[in-house]
Amino acid sequence: MSISKPVQISEFKLTIKELSDDEIIHIRTQLINTINKLNESILLMFKEMNVITTNYHKNASSFRTEESSLNDDDDTTKEYKSDMQLYTESIQENKIVIKNNYQRFAAVEEEIQGRGVQLPSDKPEVLSLESLSSKLRLTNEEYLAIKDKDHEVFEINEPLEDGYYI
Repeated sequence: MSISKPVQISEFKLTIKELSDDEIIHIRTQLINTINKLNESILLMFKEMNVITTNYHKNASSFRTEESSLNDDDDTTKEYKSDMQLYTESIQENKIVIKNNYQRFAAVEEEIQGRGVQLPSDKPEVLSLESLSSKLRLTNEEYLAIKDKDHEVFEINEPLEDGYYI
């Protein structure tokens, strides 16, 4: 079975019933790896967004004078907004894929438990603003700034099946 094709969760649940225990455990491992890699990708993009934002604000304040200030027509501002939009859209797309993979992971877990097979203890990483803050070693001020940004990319605590959150 290929999990790379877009398949509705109901079709996925039916298909995995036909798989051997080894095959379904292999798919479970693939799902964990995929979710973790997508989470890592989100972390990298978010870290880059922070660098871009910091540099933009640092450069913006150094170019401002009493007579002039950066505005939306400025090339630097246009580039900044374009970069932020690209990262934000990419993160949102990753979150959709993560959510779909969590649904598949939950279906695989349910199927394995239904068969009475011992579940491995590994689980996909759960990404939250708090875990992000820890991984990026953000100061309290940076954490609060991220939390209050207009271009919020993390909608924390979106409930998924079986208590997983993104």
